[in-house]
Amino acid sequence: MKDYFIYLGCTVFLSSIISWILFHLVGAGAFVIPVIALLIFISYQLNRLEGKWEQE
Repeated sequence: MKDYFIYLGCTVFLSSIISWILFHLVGAGAFVIPVIALLIFISYQLNRLEGKWEQE
């Protein structure tokens, strides 16, 4: 379970950096893109972790 928090922390950190950069480049509407990417990435990581737990 500790891997989940590592993945989640890294994902939130990276998406916040991306959203900060896009905010300055594009504007407030750019926050939609990292939020969608964050949700997709978290679901992908959870699927990977579930597969890892099933193998053990």
